Amino acid sequence: MDAAAEQGINAIWVPAYKEWISMWNEYKDHSGKLETWIGQPDGYNGVTIEEQITACARNEGKAVCIQGMNIKVFAAGRFKPEVAFPYVIKAIRRKDGLCVGVYNPEQLVESARFVCELS
Repeated sequence: MDAAAEQGINAIWVPAYKEWISMWNEYKDHSGKLETWIGQPDGYNGVTIEEQITACARNEGKAVCIQGMNIKVFAAGRFKPEVAFPYVIKAIRRKDGLCVGVYNPEQLVESARFVCELS
């Protein structure tokens, strides 16, 4: 997570699971640099959405996002970053957020640099 913060990313959007909350609290207790976590309750594993929202609020979650309709910027790999990012950066407003899935730290760094260059 500190690698993300070092690239200018200031929030992480993750499930509101007890395992994640425990990891976040430990990360912050050890002076983690990332500033904000956004909880995504989903009623997984018998825990209600309401319970997950409460857990998020009690553990310094700054927002809750209940996922529904969304825009898949890369369309599961069908669009390259050099095509998708410029399109999205032109279309969103300054206060809008952008959520990009990555599966390794190198993608995180590459995506953050690319967005910074475009904005």
